[in-house]
Amino acid sequence: MSRRQTKALDDFLNNSKREIRRGSVVSGMRIKITNIVIPWYAPREEVDKEFLGELAVSMDKDGQWDDIILRHNEAGEYELISGFQRLNAAKSLKWEEINAKVLDITENDAAVMALESNILRRGLKEIEEGKAIQKMIDKYGYTHKQVAERLRKSQNWISNRLSLAMDITDLVKKAMIDQKLSVTQAIEIGKLSKKDQDKFLAIVLKKVEENDGRPISVEETRILRKRFTNDTIFTIGYSGWDIDDFLNTLKDNKIGVLVDIRESTKSQRKPEFSGRLLEKRVKELGIKYFGRPQLGVPWDIRAAVFENGLSSNCFKEWYIWHVTKRDEKNKAFETARELKDVGAPAFMCMERYPKPSGKQEHYCHRDFLAELILKEQIFEKRIDL
Repeated sequence: MSRRQTKALDDFLNNSKREIRRGSVVSGMRIKITNIVIPWYAPREEVDKEFLGELAVSMDKDGQWDDIILRHNEAGEYELISGFQRLNAAKSLKWEEINAKVLDITENDAAVMALESNILRRGLKEIEEGKAIQKMIDKYGYTHKQVAERLRKSQNWISNRLSLAMDITDLVKKAMIDQKLSVTQAIEIGKLSKKDQDKFLAIVLKKVEENDGRPISVEETRILRKRFTNDTIFTIGYSGWDIDDFLNTLKDNKIGVLVDIRESTKSQRKPEFSGRLLEKRVKELGIKYFGRPQLGVPWDIRAAVFENGLSSNCFKEWYIWHVTKRDEKNKAFETARELKDVGAPAFMCMERYPKPSGKQEHYCHRDFLAELILKEQIFEKRIDL
């Protein structure tokens, strides 16, 4: 490190002692290397073997020029703030102790100091800087502006570093750099697969446009992401199922809500599938239970299908009319939109199959309901269990 960099770092440390916490104690001492730990906020990820070798030769010949910087944490350990390469060089030389300055500061302030001191030394890769910044945002919930202020950098500098570290598409990076997205919103988008990120970005930007250009909150972004990822309808009929296998199937498919669309939830042949008992069992698994008898089929219509041979086309036309009547406030769509915010839904009825199969010669109304919801593009995919 050059003399100019050494002086700049000393000035930074002296300013930090005053700014971070009045009464902080900085003391030079010899610390056992085995008592030093690398904390979560350490920004440097890779060891430069060539530089490490040169540094070890220098330290072996001339001794340690600069103290490393540590923090004494609540567990009685010394957390490394600055001096990653020097510590590793000392370890390679089999030193038992190393010269250190120990600061009496909080973990939060140590994280900021660790990043800034490494930036000042110009030893970090830009992607390492970005990953360290993202760790701070995840840990402390900093806003884009707060990170920039604490590191004395522009918001554009922060965005550029984060865009390198985050697993996001070029369009999302550009939106973040152009400050159409906050850092935390970009992180939320980064939780999606890359094939879905641009599509979800369009939803977020459309929402901003609907708000007359006012940015939406991170919480609103999370809600939108939850709705976006909840894109699949499941259907299931309990005939032919053992109750435990039925429940395990719901759990294995990560069902968030079981939507019971029987007009009557009483089951004489399989009482364990009666509404109240079934509701209790699914709730024990952390699955919500929605009883929606208004989406069921009255017995006289069922009799017309099962006993009097009402055609499938007539049955389907009647059912669609039944659940989309304006005076009933479009019951099907109302329920479907409600489910977007709850979790992956499984529409349940009695029939084993949604379509004629094997000995089952008729359609189940859950087939019509699922098809109707997909056509309305409230959900995108369907899986029959």
